[in-house]
Amino acid sequence: CGDQLLLPYEGGNLGAINLSQFVKYKKISWKRLEEVIKLSVRFLDNVIDISKFPMKKIEDMAYGGRRIGLGIMGFSDMLYRLRIPYNSEKAAEIADKVMKFISQTTREESEKLCVEKGPYEFNKKSKMRNCSMIAIAPAGSRSIFANSSAGIEPNFGLGYLRKIMGSQEILQINAVLEEALKEKNLYSEELIRKIIRSGSI
Repeated sequence: CGDQLLLPYEGGNLGAINLSQFVKYKKISWKRLEEVIKLSVRFLDNVIDISKFPMKKIEDMAYGGRRIGLGIMGFSDMLYRLRIPYNSEKAAEIADKVMKFISQTTREESEKLCVEKGPYEFNKKSKMRNCSMIAIAPAGSRSIFANSSAGIEPNFGLGYLRKIMGSQEILQINAVLEEALKEKNLYSEELIRKIIRSGSI
């Protein structure tokens, strides 16, 4: 994959913060986001230590660089909650501000981990615990489990039918839209099916 540039036998464990969960009263909860970023960096770094690797070369590379990849998902849904159009200058400004915040906080936490546990083995003079920390992956499967928009991409549809094993149908509706419809007492299966059929609200 192209989420991170990797050397031979190298890997990086990836995690994604669901940005849609950090909006309250149409504002970003920066303090809570900071807490989760710090926990995520420590979590991903600990995953390296508890992992069992299939080959010694892979293990050596994992410990050598302690590469992690903290990313995001739910960006599009975050914009919905902020009432900001995805294709706007304001959305680009928010993306810039959020990623600078995530990047800076991630670096600071890796520096703290370095003081506590030492630098990665390939560079003993580094002030960082991890050789690389950010990876913006598509987060497709993870976003399905989290019921949020994937990665940084816009939603391809606000509703659709998910087919399981060829026959069983599950109605999927965007979580933010579902909340808004229920808030206004407009939610019904009939309306959801209409949205799915038309592809629009």
